[in-house]
Amino acid sequence: PTYYPHVGWCEQDPEDWCRAFKTAFGDILKTAGVGAERIKALSFDAATHTAVLLGEQKQVLRRAILWTDQRSKEEVQELKDTCLDTIMDQAVNAPTTVWTLPQLMWLRRHEPEIWGQIRYILFAKDYLRFRMTGTMETDTIDAEGSMFYDIRRERWSEELCAVGGIRKEWLPRLCRPTDVAGTGVRPCGGNPGAGRHYGHGDGAFRGGQCGAGSRHGEAGHRRAYLHRDRPCAGLQIYFQLSPCGAGAVVSRHGHGQLRRQLSLVSGHHRPGAVW
Repeated sequence: PTYYPHVGWCEQDPEDWCRAFKTAFGDILKTAGVGAERIKALSFDAATHTAVLLGEQKQVLRRAILWTDQRSKEEVQELKDTCLDTIMDQAVNAPTTVWTLPQLMWLRRHEPEIWGQIRYILFAKDYLRFRMTGTMETDTIDAEGSMFYDIRRERWSEELCAVGGIRKEWLPRLCRPTDVAGTGVRPCGGNPGAGRHYGHGDGAFRGGQCGAGSRHGEAGHRRAYLHRDRPCAGLQIYFQLSPCGAGAVVSRHGHGQLRRQLSLVSGHHRPGAVW
């Protein structure tokens, strides 16, 4: 579910994403009629730069603030008044409530007890992948939406991190969306040799940046499709986390084609631990 604790606020629980993935992962294999050992690769997509805050034990500290959240208007104005030139030079976007930097500034100001426990910051898809591989990275596309990444120099911005009080040791290693993140697997006893790609934000997929061999990709807030021009040996899965609490898994298997759209409304999932 999506939570609206106050007017203009919008949050989701990252554990709901994990429950949704586990349900969809099992359902898509059952629908395809194949075992998890047939999986060759997994990739994840989510609404860009949704920050997940983790503590010392890598536990989630609070619900994630979504890009539609409007609570950080004062912080946005502060950024415009104090460091607009630096932001435009490095982040190449004007400050608005959409971006992660003003959201984290709001948290630092209004939830100091949470802020003091932060040890790691991941983005939405990165947290789900972390739960599968145990590694912490993000791709450069998600980083661009944070507003504390230097796009021109392709690195975390020391100046903008300092503005938000963000420690660079909290931030994940930067990688390309097409890099392989790892081969370990935890959910559903899947194929330990299956690769996990870093993935990217929904904007990149909507723009058709799907990599070699793909025709066109589109990722909206409620559905995602992946069309491949060439047959693939095994099952490839693309999974989208959606800000509205719904998503889709689309796969292609062998020389045939399977498109199975699964509703992932978290409130309909079984409660309990994910894996």
